Amino acid sequence: MKALTRDVVALGKQYVADGKVTVSVREDTPHVLYAEAVVYGENHRVRVVITDDHTNIVFVEKDGQVLLDQRTEAGSGEDPKIAFLHTLTLADIVDFAEHVPLADIAFLQEAERLNDQLSQEGLTGKYGLKIGYTLQQMVDKDLLSDDLSHRIQIRTVAASDARMGGAAFPAMTNSGSGNQGIAATEPVTVVADSLGVTPERRLRALALSSMVAIYAHGYLPKLSAFCATVTASMGAAAGMAWLLAEKDPLQVIEKALATMSGSIVGMVCDGAANSCSMKVSASVHAAYEAVLLALNDVRVQGTDGLVANAAEECLKNVGLLASRGMQQTDDEILKIMLQKNKA
Repeated sequence: MKALTRDVVALGKQYVADGKVTVSVREDTPHVLYAEAVVYGENHRVRVVITDDHTNIVFVEKDGQVLLDQRTEAGSGEDPKIAFLHTLTLADIVDFAEHVPLADIAFLQEAERLNDQLSQEGLTGKYGLKIGYTLQQMVDKDLLSDDLSHRIQIRTVAASDARMGGAAFPAMTNSGSGNQGIAATEPVTVVADSLGVTPERRLRALALSSMVAIYAHGYLPKLSAFCATVTASMGAAAGMAWLLAEKDPLQVIEKALATMSGSIVGMVCDGAANSCSMKVSASVHAAYEAVLLALNDVRVQGTDGLVANAAEECLKNVGLLASRGMQQTDDEILKIMLQKNKA
C-alpha cells in the first residue's frame, strides 16, 4: 500500500465518484466469509473469489477461462489446528508458556517491538482518531491520573490509532488481525515495563497472552458481528495476571477471564475503521479491570448469564454467542452500513 502514489489514490477516488466501482452484499452464498471481485480492463475481464479465510483464494477466471477452481462446500471439515486447540485447557497453556524453550518463542520479541513502535508513532497525534494522543494530553493536564491502568489504555490504543490511521509501520498480528495483535501484546508490554521484569519473564508472559488470545479466538467463526479485540484482550488479561499474581497465577487468570466473559462480550464489529481503536481501548481497559478484581479474589460467578464455572466453558460460550447468536446482528449491521447517510 505504501507504494501507491498520490495520483493513483486520486484516480481511485475518481473511479468511485464516477460509479466505476460498486460494492454490494451477496445474499445467496452459504459461506460466512465470501468476497468476489470482478475487474474490467480495456480488453480483459477477471473474476476472483475468496471464501472462509481472508487470504484463501479459491477461484480465478480470466476472459472466461478458469485458471483456478478450489471451491468447496461451506463448512466442509474442521480446521485441524482449531480441533487441536479445543483439546487444551488453560492449565495446559500456562504450563507450556512457563516451560517452553525460550528459543521457540523468541520471535515474540519482534512482535513486541513492532507493536510498541506503532504505539510510539500513534502518540505523535498524526493518525486516526488520535485517542491515545488525546488521552495522554489529558494526563499531562492532570485531568487523568498517570497510573498503570491509563498507561495500558493509552499506549495500546495509540498503536491502534496508528494502525488504522495509515501509519507506514507493520503490526504483528494475532489470529490474522493487527488490532488483535496489538491488544494481545501491548498491555503485557506496559505491565512488564512497569514491573521491570526479566527478559525471560516478559517473553513468557507475551507467549501466554498470544496463546490464550488464539485459544479464545478458536471458538469464533471466521467472520461475525463479534469484535474479536475482546478475545485478544482476554489473552492480554492472562499475560498481565501472570505477571502480577504473587501466587497461583492460573486461578487469577481463570477469574479474570470469567469476569471478562460477563462484561464486554456484546461489543460488535462494524468493519475496519478508525473507530476500531475505541474498541481496543474499551477491551484492554476491561481486561486490566478484570485482572485487578481477580487479584482480590473477585470474579463474575458461573450462575450469571453467559458465564460458567470453568473459564474454558466461558470462552466456549462466547464463541457460541458469536457464531450462532450474532448472525442476524451481522446482517443488520451490513444493511445499516449500506443504507446510512442517504438522507
